[in-house]
Amino acid sequence: MEAKNSEIITAFEALREMAEVYLPVSGALKVRRIAKELQNRVEEVEEVRKQLVTKYGAKDENGEVIVLENGVAQIEDMEGFSREYKELMEISSSYDTVLTKEDLGSGEVKVQTVIKLGPWLED
Repeated sequence: MEAKNSEIITAFEALREMAEVYLPVSGALKVRRIAKELQNRVEEVEEVRKQLVTKYGAKDENGEVIVLENGVAQIEDMEGFSREYKELMEISSSYDTVLTKEDLGSGEVKVQTVIKLGPWLED
């Protein structure tokens, strides 16, 4: 299965939400396995995002990126940042492990979480 970085980030959030749901042992182990795989990719994407902020961020007199009061970096070249960030989110990776309804058992999973899982949940 192929998944874009944007889908991976969303699915990782959903898997973290599922940590609070009681699942059959086999399902819980599968969630854990998928979460570990995705966490590695999410960390890689975050590192590249930080590099883009450094590249396109407005700098102070010391060459450090200016961080606004709300904690967000001030981006000097928003067009360049947006173009490269969009490209980053469109990069795909392959994954083999998916969840099924059987893996979820009778666990009560929010519909929003199921939607976020996207391609990691099969009928």
